[in-house]
This record gives sequence, C-alpha cells and structure tokens, in this order.
Amino acid sequence: MSKKSKNRKSISLSRTLEPVYKALYHETTRNQAINLIKSHQLFDPKSVLKLISEGRVSMAIEILNVEKAYYDKFDLNDMEAIIDALADRLDFGRVGITPDPIKMATAKGKELASHL
Repeated sequence: MSKKSKNRKSISLSRTLEPVYKALYHETTRNQAINLIKSHQLFDPKSVLKLISEGRVSMAIEILNVEKAYYDKFDLNDMEAIIDALADRLDFGRVGITPDPIKMATAKGKELASHL
C-alpha cells in the first residue's frame, strides 16, 4: 500500500470515527456509541486523549480496553500522551494504586510514580 493511499485511509477512518465519538457526548446515544466502538474495534487514541483533556476521564477509561485492527507510530505517540494525561489527572493513592516507576512508559510517568 502506497503512503498516499494509506494516508487517505487514515483520513477517511478519522472522518468516520468523528461522529461515533461525538455521540459519546450525548446521554441518549452514549451507550450505543460505546457498544459500536467496542464491537467494531474503533479505538481512536486521539479521541480518547481529547476526552481526557476535557475532563471525561471515566468515559475515556471505559474505551481504553478496546482494540484496534492496526496501530501506526502516531497511535503509539498518542497512547503515550494518554498515559501522561491520566497520570496527571488520577489520584493513584485515592484508588489504592501504587505504580512501579520502572514499569511506567514515559519519563513523566516514571517521575510521577516515584513521588507516590
């Protein structure tokens, strides 16, 4: 697959996912959107990161266990950003989690975990 056609596929998929993830914001369509995302493996790290940045952390966490058929390097970068964003927002001590700094994926995660 050429780089150009792969890029078109990515843009097309992104446009397809946008209305599905927007449906998460409406209480009447939220459960249907979550079911659709899970059943069709429509994990989109950018959309999950957006949910976290908007303070919709529990909704983002519910989607984190969804798989995706193909991951590219941009997805991996976004997933590292998700880890950092969650580490910034979650009070690990309050929920009884003691992360191991050695096992954290990013430098920021290692630093935060070492202070818990």
